Amino acid sequence: MLISLIRVFHVLLDLLELVRTKQISLDLRNWLNAPDATVDHNVACAKKHPGTGTWLIKSSEFLAWLIEENSVLWLKGFAGSGKSVLCSTVIQSVLRHRGYDHGISIAFFYFTFNNDSKQNVSSMLRALLLQLSSQCQDGHTNLTRLHESYKAGMPPSPVLLEYLRLLIQKFRHSYIILDALDESPRIASRGYVLDTLETMRKWGLSGLHLFVTSRDEPDIRESLDLPNTQQVRMQNAGIDKDIADFIISRLGEDRRLRKWSPYCNKIKEILAKGARGV
Repeated sequence: MLISLIRVFHVLLDLLELVRTKQISLDLRNWLNAPDATVDHNVACAKKHPGTGTWLIKSSEFLAWLIEENSVLWLKGFAGSGKSVLCSTVIQSVLRHRGYDHGISIAFFYFTFNNDSKQNVSSMLRALLLQLSSQCQDGHTNLTRLHESYKAGMPPSPVLLEYLRLLIQKFRHSYIILDALDESPRIASRGYVLDTLETMRKWGLSGLHLFVTSRDEPDIRESLDLPNTQQVRMQNAGIDKDIADFIISRLGEDRRLRKWSPYCNKIKEILAKGARGV
C-alpha cells in the first residue's frame, strides 16, 4: 500500500513539473507571459484534508465526464464553499488518469479576483497554451511560429484560441480545468471568457473535456446551458462528510481545540448540518 502511494506521489510530481513548462525556452515563456497556475493549485492543495472530494471523483457525473466525447461538467457552489479545493482534487485525479500516456494532456487555470493577471480570457488562453505546449513534442515549434508572427506584442485572443485548438487536436484527449469563472469581472471580462468556452464547445472535438467551477450566477448558467447530468451542486452528503472529517481532524490536531474533544460527535453533527461547503 505504502509503495503504491509513493508511486502515485512521484507520478503527480513528474506531471506537475511537465505542466510547469520548464522545457519551453525562457525567451518564449517571457514573451508569452502566461500566469503560473501551479501557484494557485498548490495553495488549494495545501487547504485540502486527506480524502476531500472523493465523493466528487467517484460520482457518476465525473466518471461520465472523464470518458464521454466533447464533455462538459460544471461544479457550482456558494462563495467560500471550497470549489477551488475540489478543483485541485479534480486536477490530481486527472493527472493520475493520465499517468505517462502522452496521448492525454491536461491544462488548468484558476481565475482570481485579487490578481488582475488572472481574470481575463487572454490570461487563461496563454496559461493553457503554455501548459499544453510543454506536453506536445512540437509544442516549442508551434510557440516559436506564433512568436515570430507577433514579436512586437501579444497575439489577440482569437489567434491564441486558434492555436489552442490546434494543440488540443494533437492529443487523443485534452482535459481543460477552469476554476472560479465568477471571479472574472462580470462587466469587464467574463462575457469574453464565456464566449470563448462556448466557441470551444462548438469545435465539436471528441477528445476535449471541459471542467469548470463557479457560483451559480445567471450569466454563467445561461451561457453554459447544461442539463442536470452535467452539473454538480455543492450541497450533498459527500460535502457533509468532507466537513465532518475536517472538523474531527482539527479537533484532534489543534491543541487549542482539544478541550472540545468530548463533544466531538455533537460538534460534528451541528457544524456539518449547518455548513454549505467544505
